[in-house]
Amino acid sequence: PSTSGTFLGTQATGNQGTVIGGPTSADGYTWWNIDYDLAPDGWSVEDYLTEVVSVPAALTITAVSPASGAVDVGLGVVPVLTFSKSLDATTVTSATITLTPASGGAPPALTVSYTPGDTQVTLTPSGDLKPGISYTLTVTTGVKDTTGTPLTAPYVTTFTTGFVQWHAGGYTLTAMDSQLKSTDSFFTNENSSQ
Repeated sequence: PSTSGTFLGTQATGNQGTVIGGPTSADGYTWWNIDYDLAPDGWSVEDYLTEVVSVPAALTITAVSPASGAVDVGLGVVPVLTFSKSLDATTVTSATITLTPASGGAPPALTVSYTPGDTQVTLTPSGDLKPGISYTLTVTTGVKDTTGTPLTAPYVTTFTTGFVQWHAGGYTLTAMDSQLKSTDSFFTNENSSQ
């Protein structure tokens, strides 16, 4: 490179490229060989360049099931979180993703599952959740994508389980009264003849 070399063209202010060579000193200037996103490519004087550091895209949660604020959620629910990017599997744990009763009490035992390269995390409780309870699903900024970018902010969503469950013989109302058994049927299949 030099000020007396062959002039290949100019780049508009704001055009970007990748450094592929340099620095080299010549004619009192520091030169960098740039592969510009738009041609022409070549050697450019450092005084007219600005370093741009690309910022990785933010990691966000794009969907959750059950939906935030959902009510009458089945007791056998398996919550699913969908992220905007693949995750670092080592950061997807029961410490960074929790499910707790909103009113306090012991959280349900659950398995947090993630397949590397995927964008979904599944939370599988070891048994049915309790009826008529609001649950809080929390994801901390400890969850990171494969580049180490953390979730932009803690994510909190809630849902409430219902009292009525469908089974092969009809509906079952889960009893909240100690006088009733949880398997007492109060409703029958709506397709039954009367």
